[in-house]
Amino acid sequence: MLCLVGVARAAPVLPGAISPAAAELPGEETHASLLKSEMKMKSAKPYLDTVKQLRQLSSAEAEQLIPVKLTGVVTDLSGYKNSFFFQDETGGISVDRTDSADVHAGDRVEIVGTSGPGLFAPVVLASRVTVMGQSSPPPTHRFMYGDLFGGVQDSQWVEIEGIVHTARMEEVDENTLLHLRLEIGGGSVNVLLQDFAGVDIAHLVDARVSFQGVCATDFNQKKQFVGLDLYVPSTKFMKVLEPARTDPFGVPTMPIGNALQFGQAQHRVKVSGVSTYQNSGRGIYLQNGSDGIGIQASGTRFIGTGRQVEAVGFPVLGDYGPILEDALLRELGPATPIVPIRIMAKNVITQDGDFYQVPYDQQLVQIQGRVEESHVAGERRVLLLRDGNEVFEASFPLSGKGSAPGTDNGTLLLLTGICVVHADLYHNPVSFSILLNTPQDIVILNRASWWTAQHTLAILAAFMGVMSVVVLWVVILKTQVKHQTNIIRQSEERFRHLAEHDYLTGLPNRLMLEEHMRRCLEVCAAKHTLAAVFTIDIDYFKKINDTHGHLVGDECLKIVASRLRGTVRKMDVIARIGGEEFMLIVGSLRDSETAFGISSAILDLFQGRVVVQGVEIPLTVSIGGALYPTDGTDSGSLRKMSDQALYQAKQSGRNRAVFTSPESRTFIPIDSAGRDPADRLGANVT
Repeated sequence: MLCLVGVARAAPVLPGAISPAAAELPGEETHASLLKSEMKMKSAKPYLDTVKQLRQLSSAEAEQLIPVKLTGVVTDLSGYKNSFFFQDETGGISVDRTDSADVHAGDRVEIVGTSGPGLFAPVVLASRVTVMGQSSPPPTHRFMYGDLFGGVQDSQWVEIEGIVHTARMEEVDENTLLHLRLEIGGGSVNVLLQDFAGVDIAHLVDARVSFQGVCATDFNQKKQFVGLDLYVPSTKFMKVLEPARTDPFGVPTMPIGNALQFGQAQHRVKVSGVSTYQNSGRGIYLQNGSDGIGIQASGTRFIGTGRQVEAVGFPVLGDYGPILEDALLRELGPATPIVPIRIMAKNVITQDGDFYQVPYDQQLVQIQGRVEESHVAGERRVLLLRDGNEVFEASFPLSGKGSAPGTDNGTLLLLTGICVVHADLYHNPVSFSILLNTPQDIVILNRASWWTAQHTLAILAAFMGVMSVVVLWVVILKTQVKHQTNIIRQSEERFRHLAEHDYLTGLPNRLMLEEHMRRCLEVCAAKHTLAAVFTIDIDYFKKINDTHGHLVGDECLKIVASRLRGTVRKMDVIARIGGEEFMLIVGSLRDSETAFGISSAILDLFQGRVVVQGVEIPLTVSIGGALYPTDGTDSGSLRKMSDQALYQAKQSGRNRAVFTSPESRTFIPIDSAGRDPADRLGANVT
């Protein structure tokens, strides 16, 4: 899922809000009682008594805490404390409650409370839930992905059917659930099965299964639809329509070139080939003849190259070519190594009329190129190369310190690796890169030229007396000096940017931050306005690195940087000051309340989970805030106060903002109350 993702459900009642009980007290001149008076003039009943009426409320109307009284059935528990899904004859809705009634799926209940805005759609804030007996689940029929897209059936009892792609156990709010990813044609749904006793999890993948449950909408911070969840109470509402094969490798072998032709196969397919590349994670490439394919394995077993391998997985569209997702691998033994194809960069992507020709995608190739640039990204060395008018990238894992031999600018290299074609938003091929197993896949054809501007000037000075040579070298020198000057200018600009910015996130670093903070404080002093300094730290970042690896940690840092960069104004400064720590400088503030609002907005950006390399990770931050001039008038004192506030936020439980000032305040995101981010992180370790 993209962005900050959550499930459609209510926010807890905030301090100072009118409670459902107070809304029903006679004689209390509250806003809720005024609403009751208005409703009595419009209707004989002083409350809403159907889900349909609630679902028709706008967000602003739902915030007015309109009294409700509903009777219906509990369709399922949501997995969050004191929250469940409810449905009557008119529809379904999410319910948050403050009582401690013992409620289970299938209970017929009476709910007394008020409306609430929720995070995606109106919800019920229940003050009293009374169990009246048992009831059958609501009637329903089978839905396709298009029927559910956009949250149309949010909180409703539905039935879906599809193929299970993944199955794993997951801890949610101290409960163990069976988490399935179900492909239902047109999209996938996350199925959360609460009571899965007796389910053969090992043979569930690739089975065709139907489920009845509550459809819940996944959304981002702008309340935009990004996905679907289905909450299923028990195996009573699960039916295996077509069991998976006992031996997943028992299916016939499909030619690699036929994977995903003219649509996506529903069930897993099997391909066989020689391994040509494998990274340190789950990615591996196989090749059979002139066809290659990328495999995303469900395990982390390292096989290496030159082995005959069978892979069973679900074919999906990768960046350009097909890949097999959630695949199982079986090594058959050594194989005759694949002979790489010698190609030219201009022939990797060509066009014949209206059709693109991409003959070498995901195959082992040999290609030459001259080094334009070399840098480190994560745990890989990345080379930018040129072959004629074509520019492409090549990368290989780092081994030891320093640059690999032959990566100096201007060196001509011969590379042996996997050609991976990249596509645009319309799946048209636009570029390619080469994946190398080791630096030994590089052969130096011609080292960088010795000729530089300095050498040329030295030779020119030595032959000043020879006029014929002087004339010749003046012609040469004009071109050479201009070329070398451009290279030096570009290098200086690149080095200046690297010196002032963080290479991973592209944000300013500590060197730039001090200058920006000084200018900001000067402007605030001249205009008599406030400034805020926020130190932002990713919660449990070491645990993310230890659990999922540094590549996933780097992606989390990029996500945090991107969201913070998209939040601040152009005049504000966000910098990465080390490790998982960021600092935000916001100037020209009218009052301290604006700074408090900014900290709350930042917290709201990080209240969901992100998906990095197929792994769901809860991502929250802690914030320490300091105000100018209340907490200090210079950059050093403001940073010190902000660091102290961050320490208090960490000690207080994380996932919150703390200001250490005479008007000290603490902010905790609404949907994180009562939940420990450490528990949520542990719940996603697979």
